[in-house]
Amino acid sequence: MRAPAALLAAALLVGGGGATACGSDPSGTTAEDPAPRASSSAPSEPARGSRDEVPECTDVWQTGTRLPTGYRGCTEEGEPVRTDRIRCSFGLVIVTYADRYYAVPGDQINEVTSLREDPDFRRTVNSCQA
Repeated sequence: MRAPAALLAAALLVGGGGATACGSDPSGTTAEDPAPRASSSAPSEPARGSRDEVPECTDVWQTGTRLPTGYRGCTEEGEPVRTDRIRCSFGLVIVTYADRYYAVPGDQINEVTSLREDPDFRRTVNSCQA
């Protein structure tokens, strides 16, 4: 498991004055946030009937792998699963799943016994929202 401090340090480099600004890459191009959709579902839930295949959660949420940068959700037995997102004060997002996994999109997935009870995860969230 990757230490939460290392996760936050990596996030701070991206979001707080590192080599590249949030939403840009070294080539100088700038990524734009997608336009919000007029939809009744929450943005953290996968869209039903989407042309893009939404992966199974067990295929995505594996300890030590990276959460895809464009992560939009996952399914369990073909049904969309709600994904919780914690917005950081410096612009990044921590995505959580199943009360035991968390990651910044594009970074390593961490697994703990319980997000609600893990002191390292709580410190990471507190630092994120400071």
